[in-house]
Amino acid sequence: MDDIWSLFSRRPAAQRRAPKGTSRRLHLEQLEERIAPSADPVLDVTTGKGYTTIQAAIDAANNGDIITVAPGTYNESVYLNKSVTLEGAQYGVAGSSSSRTNPANESIVDNDDTPFQVAASNVTIDGFAIEGSATQNNGGFGVFIGNNVSGTHVLDNIIDNNIIGLGLANTGASQAVVQDNLFLDNNNPGASSGTAIYSDQNVSGGALKNVLIDHNAFLDNQNAGIELSSTDPSEGASDITITNNVFDSNAQDLFLNNTTDATIANNSILSTISPASDGAGSAAIGLYGNDNNISILNNVLQNGTAYGIRIGDFNTGPSSNIAITDNSIAGFAAAGLRLDPGGYSGTLNATGNYWGAATGPTSPNNPGGTGSVLDDAASQVVFAPWLSSDANSAPSGQPGFVGDSASLISSNSSSSGSTATRADLQQQVFSDLSLALQLQSSGLDQAQQQFGTWFYLAYSQSPPNAVSLVLDEIELTAETIMALEETMLGMSNTALLGNLAGLESAISDNPLTPTQAGQQLLSLTGALVVAELL
Repeated sequence: MDDIWSLFSRRPAAQRRAPKGTSRRLHLEQLEERIAPSADPVLDVTTGKGYTTIQAAIDAANNGDIITVAPGTYNESVYLNKSVTLEGAQYGVAGSSSSRTNPANESIVDNDDTPFQVAASNVTIDGFAIEGSATQNNGGFGVFIGNNVSGTHVLDNIIDNNIIGLGLANTGASQAVVQDNLFLDNNNPGASSGTAIYSDQNVSGGALKNVLIDHNAFLDNQNAGIELSSTDPSEGASDITITNNVFDSNAQDLFLNNTTDATIANNSILSTISPASDGAGSAAIGLYGNDNNISILNNVLQNGTAYGIRIGDFNTGPSSNIAITDNSIAGFAAAGLRLDPGGYSGTLNATGNYWGAATGPTSPNNPGGTGSVLDDAASQVVFAPWLSSDANSAPSGQPGFVGDSASLISSNSSSSGSTATRADLQQQVFSDLSLALQLQSSGLDQAQQQFGTWFYLAYSQSPPNAVSLVLDEIELTAETIMALEETMLGMSNTALLGNLAGLESAISDNPLTPTQAGQQLLSLTGALVVAELL
């Protein structure tokens, strides 16, 4: 547990939270000069009036008021129907801070029927302990954000011992921010019990849009850390950013369904367990249907009872346009990455990851690979080059992973010209072809340059055999292109064979720069032929 706290305690103040707009603290200081402090535990600092309950203060407040709440326990179900800021005793102190261990210093809102219900836009709830929701009348949420609102900020809270921690909704007019909270043990019995943050088309009252979930800690939630599980493609989630969080000992840390345009970056996801409802099928990150334009990058995914990342179609359609890059994925019992049959459309870019071993993922497409299993029956995943080192240059004390690009390799080749070496090179051929496809829309010049860089990286790791390895790949690539021509276009291979012989001779005498290698390779296969085929 101390390790978890350390990931937050050293975070610079400038990274604490998203901007909240113009500060009202100067106005508060002016008021304090002329308004005597109230003896009541709840104070509307904008008007200077005190109250004995949080609800009484809200009922009397105007939009824009700031209400402070002293330490103590408030057995209320607070209904926020005005655009106010609530500041608990731990305002501005992250919920995961090691300083927040004494309940006597907390403003605790404890109610078995939803401690906070948000029914207005631009509400801020900052610095509370929110707990005790145990009935299903309003879903059993610690905080429930109602339909047709936007701009809710849930900050610096400890949200624990509810059925569900937070029911998430946002129309997208302004960004909803969930930041610096601790979601702990939200496992009270009930529907979707064990979920820290939950949303679907019913909870959100339609589509969920424009949400930042940042710098939170999710611990011991037995169903899911974050579950965005709309079953209606027309009312899914979009523009979702999940960054800089720590997940530890949760089941299904991230569960997405019908989600578009999401970024999952710089998180540490540790010790994932399987929920009782899902047995051995769960994942640290699960994309379970019709998830599109998702970037998963710079995360640590470490240890779990089933999958690191699982992509499948659970009755909503296959996912597409997912990129999984520069992550560390290790220690999962079933597989580091699984693509369910029919669960993904197209080629998936999973390059630049560390798979738990220098040899890359365990896969039939990676001879000699001993790292996390890549379960990819249809060979849709491009995983080379991968990181051969687990060196992490993420800032000290911060979640996430930044790999060492100097450790990128593309094969486990050991000797030139052998059958094993040529088999190892086959994966790089398909990686190169896939890259050419991805870059086609960017113009041939850029494709050539990037193609050459990859081509060079693949073999610069084996200096003694560099020239022979390059020749082997050129031959394999030529053979692949020729096979495609014969099958698809019925074109003659005479020119290609002649170019191959000449190029082999030229490379043997004059080693190529990265860009030259790419240009020569595209010249060999025929730039127009590649464009037509891909």
